[in-house]
Amino acid sequence: GVRVRASRRHEGETVYDVHYSIGDDGLRVTPGAGGAGPAVIFFGGSFTFGEGVEDDDALPARFASWLGDDTRIINAGFHGYGPHQMLRALETHRLDPLVSDGVEHVVYQGIDGHVMRVAGRAIWDLTGPRYELRAGQVAFVGPFRSRMAATVAKAMNRFAPTRDLLQWWLRGSEAEEERDREVYIEVVARAAELVRERWGARFTVVFW
Repeated sequence: GVRVRASRRHEGETVYDVHYSIGDDGLRVTPGAGGAGPAVIFFGGSFTFGEGVEDDDALPARFASWLGDDTRIINAGFHGYGPHQMLRALETHRLDPLVSDGVEHVVYQGIDGHVMRVAGRAIWDLTGPRYELRAGQVAFVGPFRSRMAATVAKAMNRFAPTRDLLQWWLRGSEAEEERDREVYIEVVARAAELVRERWGARFTVVFW
């Protein structure tokens, strides 16, 4: 229910200076995409949310403009998110109140960095939803870390020397990175499965 200004500067130069409109549902507003009928849902991180661009230049909004009609389009992306937030939103029916007329298509926009995020190795996502492989299936097992551990980590992140230590602590070994990639793939696959089972909708991955 707010419209906020977001800006970023680097070495004295403006990188961007834009506005983000957030609806009452907590999601970024997609101009001209509030029609009735089956929805198109976009999941992802800042690429999907549209960091650094105005509301009508975010990917879901550009898609709505290209489509040229009043299709219901939902931008469920947010800064720092990965596919684990997408899967948890689907499992908990987070978006069901917004898609009473069903879903036609779900688009997940991914980057290689999402592998690290799905493993809980991102400093900004210390209490996000954690998934583990069990008998070949991914299962939600709670948050990545306890609130106490997250509080300590956030304090460490405030200062350069301890931030370096925190990043070293979060970094995985080669064996762990291979497992993380497998979990990533299975999380995306499970999300696709839920989308097909629940709505009979298409699921598309756009991977950068």
